[in-house]
Amino acid sequence: MSGAAMEMNIFVPTQVFFTKRVERHKDYLQSLELALRDAGVEKCNLVHVSSILPPGCRRISIPDGVRTLSAGT
Repeated sequence: MSGAAMEMNIFVPTQVFFTKRVERHKDYLQSLELALRDAGVEKCNLVHVSSILPPGCRRISIPDGVRTLSAGT
């Protein structure tokens, strides 16, 4: 990573995985929590990201992707 990228705290992904889940509950936040839990990403932070993937970024399976995550990422 270049010095400028490190100063701006930019992370460039090298792998990506996609998952989706739907849960229903009378309380919206509870349904969101259930969906995140069902997708296996409940321990992660939600952030807005660009939908443009960098060159060389490869798609990996959901189980492989979930294994690469740690709490708070």
